[in-house]
Amino acid sequence: HFRDAHLDEWVEACDKAQVKITAKCATAQVEAWRQRQRGQPDVAQADNSRPQFTKELFVDYITEWIPLRVIENPQLRNIFLLLRSELHEKDIPGRTTIRTRLSQDMKNAVGSISFTMDMWTDPFLSPYMAVTAH
Repeated sequence: HFRDAHLDEWVEACDKAQVKITAKCATAQVEAWRQRQRGQPDVAQADNSRPQFTKELFVDYITEWIPLRVIENPQLRNIFLLLRSELHEKDIPGRTTIRTRLSQDMKNAVGSISFTMDMWTDPFLSPYMAVTAH
């Protein structure tokens, strides 16, 4: 969320606190922001380049982006397979793999994780609660 909605404030706050931004899904966008701040052209925007596809990066992006149970959706898995001919069903992680990876990431980040919670009801008074770790 910080990367997409509050990039300026986030990078400036991290720089001020001397916190290095290491999230793989954010490094390209942060570097492009830093280049713009220095008055240099944004290379990624100029040549429409994106990170080289790897199965590891694919799993990282999935882990960062979607709820665990969504990855089991057959239509989403078919979209992934359609977009990359070298990708196979076994390359797309299941929710157990993602859960294990997130659990390990959290164990490695003890003391560096913050939790945010929000609760609301929809127009039909169905209750929802979201807990976000970042």
